[in-house]
Amino acid sequence: MSTRQRSRWTLTALFGLLGKCLIPGCAAETVTTGTPHDAWFDDVRWEHRLLVITGPEDRVADQAAACHAVRGGMLDRELIVVDASTEEVRLIAGAREDLPAAGSFRTRFDLPTDTFEVVLVGKDGGVKERRTERFETEELFQIIDAMPMRMREMRERNEP
Repeated sequence: MSTRQRSRWTLTALFGLLGKCLIPGCAAETVTTGTPHDAWFDDVRWEHRLLVITGPEDRVADQAAACHAVRGGMLDRELIVVDASTEEVRLIAGAREDLPAAGSFRTRFDLPTDTFEVVLVGKDGGVKERRTERFETEELFQIIDAMPMRMREMRERNEP
């Protein structure tokens, strides 16, 4: 291979690599660090939304009761609701039961251990909303239903 051909090949490869980095949607996927907990979060990404609750038992119980009352709506929105306030994570609503430890949720979403907080996580794995007060379920559903991915889901199901 001549020097000129090698230079052309190198430039082509370089531009191809730059294109992958600069074109929206073509970025490399998130790399899993290898722990089972990271694998769980990668597994649910693009399939489920999360609502993670932490804090004092009475406030967590109040939020859990509100969520449990509309369990069907939670399932329809592919929402996994968990209580991560103690070391043993508790499933409140959702289709997955192979949950990682509560500490994994608290660490991943930077949740306190001593105060009440509710975090809504989108299917992309990003935090969409944080609350230090109870999420009213109608308001929660409005936030989720306004998300572009949820709107597409409803269109595909021919829902209003």
